[in-house]
Amino acid sequence: MRLPAVLGALLAVAAGEELDDHAGHDHGGTKEYEWAAVFELEHEASYAWVASKAATDDGAMAYADATMKIVVMQAAGGSETAIEAVADDAEALMEGSCARLAVGGTIGTNFCYKLVFAEGLYESIWEIAVPAYAAVDWNLRRRLADAGYYAVFAEHYPDEFVADDEGHYLRDASGSDVEPLAVEGGGDAGDDDDDGNLARAWRNSMLATLIVLVCTWVGLLGRLPFREADGLRTATVIAFASSLAIGALLGCAAFLMFVEGSHLIAGRWRTETQATWRFGAAMLGGYALGLVLNIAFPHGAHAAVAADVAPGDKGRPAERAPPDYAFCFNIFMGDFWHNLVDGIFIANAFLDCDSGWGWTVAGATIYHELVQEFADFFLLVGPGGLSVLMACVVNFFSGVSVMLGAAVYLWTEPGMGTQGLMLAFSGGVYTYVACTEAAAHVVDGASKFSAAQRLGLFAFFVVGCAGIGLVLLDHEHCSSSDDDGADGDDPHAGHNH
Repeated sequence: MRLPAVLGALLAVAAGEELDDHAGHDHGGTKEYEWAAVFELEHEASYAWVASKAATDDGAMAYADATMKIVVMQAAGGSETAIEAVADDAEALMEGSCARLAVGGTIGTNFCYKLVFAEGLYESIWEIAVPAYAAVDWNLRRRLADAGYYAVFAEHYPDEFVADDEGHYLRDASGSDVEPLAVEGGGDAGDDDDDGNLARAWRNSMLATLIVLVCTWVGLLGRLPFREADGLRTATVIAFASSLAIGALLGCAAFLMFVEGSHLIAGRWRTETQATWRFGAAMLGGYALGLVLNIAFPHGAHAAVAADVAPGDKGRPAERAPPDYAFCFNIFMGDFWHNLVDGIFIANAFLDCDSGWGWTVAGATIYHELVQEFADFFLLVGPGGLSVLMACVVNFFSGVSVMLGAAVYLWTEPGMGTQGLMLAFSGGVYTYVACTEAAAHVVDGASKFSAAQRLGLFAFFVVGCAGIGLVLLDHEHCSSSDDDGADGDDPHAGHNH
């Protein structure tokens, strides 16, 4: 078992969680439809009905069936009673002739459609266009409100067309999942089971993110080898610390932020052009933030770096310059947004996956957080010019966002697009700090070091990268499958942290 998985398992045991999987579901009933649910949808809005290929018993990826009948009916409320009130009408429509609808078509209300899945595509998507007027009174055609209740009747369970339980069958325009208010035979969406799952997700997410937050104080360990704090600010120490930080920050951006961000953005905006310009704009925006701050608040030639004291020299390092707040703010911003999305990933794992996987994600987050916060500490104390205490405080406040991210997700469940843009932006900030700020302390002073020291600088860079890269050893899907290459139909399918 790999390091993050071991750490996650230990955390799960400490939290008293069982490492079990969800049980499968069973089909039943003799109606024209197998599944019915009611949703609250905005008038004049557009929603996406999504069906994906899933792994079969032989490991292949295929749709559960070639077609599926579906009917969308307006309902009088958001309860099971409201579903039952229109169920007979929906069933009568499904017993009749249903219009075949290819991928990309529009599903209207009060009509039966037979969705035809595209075998050549990993995912088949249709639009549900909610009418501008609520068809409660056909004579008056009066507009009731900004949103209304709509019952969906499907020939098959939507979960049969979701790969590895990671996707969702109904999404809004922002890519966020739309959950039913009630399901026929399943009670209201807020029943005891769902309340229990949500409560457990809150408890575990807050505990896990609190542990991540404690990791922000790991920089204090970097102070121990030095008798005085000024020892952290010599040119040699800052060069080696910066080299370690470059590896950690770029590793975090390249291995985690950019890859995750591109998957999430591509999952929300399907065409290459739409996904590419959004990813690029967010990433460049993060880099531009650091550039603008540096231009607005220039910090000269990094005067905070003190000269090394030559062997035998009784002198002291030069007086430390005032803190470089623009540099420190860039580190704070990159860490803040990254931790925010880490919190979202942790909460998502606990809410949508089993608790064992949630603690594995938490373990991986804690591991790379230790490496990253250690590197950030040296940057804040060295080039940033902060005191040891202030550097730890800055790391702590940037780390608070991990708990904020978990809470925001459990309250609102932001869409894939929003999460992807935040990751791309954070990666841009990290790229600026690593390649423009931290790299200057390595490259500018490299000529003063011996060949062995220059080799050591590169070794520290590799260690920084490897510390983050090891997380990838357990960077799997929410519900990992045993079949090799099962996701080959779509590189963006079901990707999770």
